[in-house]
Amino acid sequence: MMSSSAPLLPLFLALAVLFTRSAATALYSWTNSSAPNLAWTSVAVSGSGIKAYAVSTLEDQATPSGIFTSINYGATFKNSTIASEYQFNQVATTFNGRHVVAVAQEGGVFTSMTSGKTWNHTYILPQQSSASWTSVTCDIATGMHISVVGYDVGIFTSSDFGKTWTNATAPGHTLLYHFNSIASNFNATVMIAGAMSEGGVFKSVDKGYTWNRILGLSHTDGWSAVSIDYSGNNMAAAQSWTGEYIVNKGGF
Repeated sequence: MMSSSAPLLPLFLALAVLFTRSAATALYSWTNSSAPNLAWTSVAVSGSGIKAYAVSTLEDQATPSGIFTSINYGATFKNSTIASEYQFNQVATTFNGRHVVAVAQEGGVFTSMTSGKTWNHTYILPQQSSASWTSVTCDIATGMHISVVGYDVGIFTSSDFGKTWTNATAPGHTLLYHFNSIASNFNATVMIAGAMSEGGVFKSVDKGYTWNRILGLSHTDGWSAVSIDYSGNNMAAAQSWTGEYIVNKGGF
């Protein structure tokens, strides 16, 4: 998640999404897209790279936020023109790029089954304005299974592309931590979530319905980013305050 004071940047500088390959050198170069200079927070691309989605946070009324879509490898982006008043924190998509899901800090969850052409807006909790959603992940195969995290709201999971939601549980923990990141393997059977402020790192092996704390005690502060590979066997977690990171082949 980016702060409200995040600088306005060209999309190719803020997020690693837009590239063209040189057949002669087999190297990758970068090209600026048509997207405006905004406070970009997240990007997601389809398996082929043809479809790309980017979200930005709200800076001021002159530079509204939004969900931007591209169908030409990120060369040009189109604003979906929805919910420009929200601070979008993350976007995720499936391998074919048809299913897309994005979370907004105080705006809930936005889902699309049409590659971003049309969107549905879901409020997971009542009094949604008080909930701060920070990260989202979905299975890349079908997109039907979605999990979201936030500050002091826990972890919520949906198996029907956001129509209904289940509050996750963890033995001995309420999960009301400052969750900042969540990631899943290709079919969302294995997930990992990181929390700030004495939260630790949690792992789920049942599509996000139950969680166990796998990093805690001496590793409790500032877990701002987590990652997991396609198989779900290899994981990584990083701390923003200390610079510490842990990579574990075979899982934690």
